[in-house]
Amino acid sequence: MTVAKPTRTLIVENGDFSPATIDPDSLGLMADVPETEWTAELHWQTADAVLRGESHLAYLLNSGLRLWVTKHAESLEEGISNARTAQKARSLSATLSGAGLFRQQILAGSR
Repeated sequence: MTVAKPTRTLIVENGDFSPATIDPDSLGLMADVPETEWTAELHWQTADAVLRGESHLAYLLNSGLRLWVTKHAESLEEGISNARTAQKARSLSATLSGAGLFRQQILAGSR
């Protein structure tokens, strides 16, 4: 899913198809994406950044969507909220881990 514009899709549940529009603006995730020529390489780089969590808004939208579709969240909004919480926890963990490594380096240097 893109965070640059609404995406039309089909929701399939119990063999029934329902049209849906996922609108990142209504979810507070709209991003300004510059006009560019989308090459295969740029698509790959963008997808890779999303999967690594570097494209914050796209990561939240796509993670939230996965949580909702796989029934790990009651709604897309709840999935996004859960993804946001997980992303903050991962960021805090990385910060604390980095601080621990920095402390170890300082202690090793003072011996």
